[in-house]
Amino acid sequence: MNLGQIVGVNWENSAPRKRSLRQMLEALVDAVADEGGAGVLITVDEFHNLAEDQASSLSSSLQRIAERRQKRLAFIGAGLAQMKHGLLNRPGFTFFRRCDHNDVGHLGLDDAVMAIAQPLQDAGLSIGLPELRRAAAATRGLAYAIQSIGAHLWRACGGPPGPVTGEDVATAVRRMEADVADKVVTPIWARLSPADKRFLFAMLPDSGGSSLVSIARRLAKPAAHVHTYKRRLLDEGVVTETPLGDLEFTSVAVRYRADQELAVESMSVGESRRISHQVPPPDDVEGLLQSMRSSASEVCAAPMPRAESTCVLPSGHGGSHRSKHPRRAG
Repeated sequence: MNLGQIVGVNWENSAPRKRSLRQMLEALVDAVADEGGAGVLITVDEFHNLAEDQASSLSSSLQRIAERRQKRLAFIGAGLAQMKHGLLNRPGFTFFRRCDHNDVGHLGLDDAVMAIAQPLQDAGLSIGLPELRRAAAATRGLAYAIQSIGAHLWRACGGPPGPVTGEDVATAVRRMEADVADKVVTPIWARLSPADKRFLFAMLPDSGGSSLVSIARRLAKPAAHVHTYKRRLLDEGVVTETPLGDLEFTSVAVRYRADQELAVESMSVGESRRISHQVPPPDDVEGLLQSMRSSASEVCAAPMPRAESTCVLPSGHGGSHRSKHPRRAG
């Protein structure tokens, strides 16, 4: 048998073409619909930590799918409020900006009590109401602080079963404050502008809430200026608003950081104000608060319009006032 022509056939194995995020989401939604499902819910936690390219890809994919109204797809993202000034302001994120935004804010004391108590009780731990309320109050309703103190309470009492003691709470509060200072306050502080920090410095003389009138007087700024920075700092999560409209630091760690920074600035220009953080903080949060209140009360804080600042000399000093801007001091 003669073959007039020999035909060669080569086989080549190639990887399947990688599908885009939009194609995969559409395929998922279609598959759920084919099986009779109600639809697909996509949730993203820590949304503020998404890389810009990841968020852009998700935004464009959801936008394209949303345009096809027969697609049963819903999206929920959870992140910190500063996204409104950062990630969501970038080009190409129109879909996320058009989504409904709900500000959760800080939990009330009763909700914080429940959030701490329920997981402990479910795991067989017992905790008395006084200890529970003290732990909840120390968190100031900050969600991360509630998670942190719950974990430290678990570790402090050695795991189930066993009662949570007052000493356990004191230990958990100290460790929670350290967590908040390191993982929440430090990154936020790095984002604050000098004007943001001056606003916080103006709150230090108050042992409780700071009224906007008092802050404006100490800063020698008009009400519009104070309202602008109030909103910025509320969004950043370093202050919270009381039912009476006053402002408070969201945690002991924020107040402590502001007190430290003001002391360092004062010393850098030759001021004699005592640096409060050189004194070892007491074991309990109430004592820590009291020590910072005493330190803050030593500052004169008289308004200095020409310097656009307040006096940083000790309260009751003699002579003219001094600001932290030596060239503009009165």
